[in-house]
Amino acid sequence: MWQQILFILRLFVYSTIASAVIKYAAPTWELLVNNLTVDVMNAIAISVITLPVSLFAFVLWLKR
Repeated sequence: MWQQILFILRLFVYSTIASAVIKYAAPTWELLVNNLTVDVMNAIAISVITLPVSLFAFVLWLKR
């Protein structure tokens, strides 16, 4: 039980870090500034959070 809770918390932390990097650090990178708009970066940041969580929920649903 505790291992599952720790795994979920770790998943949320990794997703939050990746989202923060995409949203706040990526706009300063020259390669990305020229090619991506703010809306695209926001969509990527949201998907970085949503996809791992939804995948984990799907795996838990399969194991029920």
